[in-house]
Amino acid sequence: MPTKTIIQTTAAPAAVGPYSQAVRVGDLLFCAGQIPLDPATGQLVAGDIRAQTRQVLQNIQAILTSQKLTLKHVVKTTVFLTDLADFAAMNQVYAEFFTAEYPARSTVQVAALPKGSVLAAEAIWRIGQMHEARVQTVARDGTVSENPAERGRAIAAYRRVFTAYPDSPYAGEALRKIGDFYFAERNYVQAVDFFERTLREHPDAAFVADVLFNLGRSLYLKGDHAAALQAVERIQREFPGYERMDKVRTLRQFVQKKLGGGK
Repeated sequence: MPTKTIIQTTAAPAAVGPYSQAVRVGDLLFCAGQIPLDPATGQLVAGDIRAQTRQVLQNIQAILTSQKLTLKHVVKTTVFLTDLADFAAMNQVYAEFFTAEYPARSTVQVAALPKGSVLAAEAIWRIGQMHEARVQTVARDGTVSENPAERGRAIAAYRRVFTAYPDSPYAGEALRKIGDFYFAERNYVQAVDFFERTLREHPDAAFVADVLFNLGRSLYLKGDHAAALQAVERIQREFPGYERMDKVRTLRQFVQKKLGGGK
């Protein structure tokens, strides 16, 4: 029998009764009905049906994000309205969050909703094999980083992740990890290829600064100093608070010396 896992995150409104924000069973994740509560205050957001719809979907999205999933994984939603006259306005905002290959949806009118809300929504997500592949490959990271003989098998595992699940939030991490492995092996040509592909296919990932830094190091060691300087300059321009900025500045000094620019 599949294990039941309770999902909780402070990024979404806390449960206000004897229920959970979300529950995972097997490869399915079930989200409790969300009303337009501000997670910070626990109060209904001000505004019309559009503002309330946006808050509800942001709450659902926050639960997804806490599990490293996206709205693309939603397979079914149910929307509850106290007045079906609000359907068109709700649908307009809904379309901002879900694009192409839409999940199945039911929209129904109800007599009333908690706290006087005019809208509520719930969702079901399918996590699937992509999530399990990520769990398996992450579990191997510690061993792989200390055992070069394992890198070939690890790279193959990560290739399966971004090949089978290119739209998953883990595809970018898989690409980055392969770049890291090639860098550790001093195969800077391959490392550059994978770091550049990561940036090209996942430009908004949370680890972009790390990828840029490793790309800059790989380009420097590969001898492409002009391109390495571009990577370093992008970090300094776009990520001024980057936690490894001292190392970025050191790398820039090395690069500029190679380019004949001193410090």
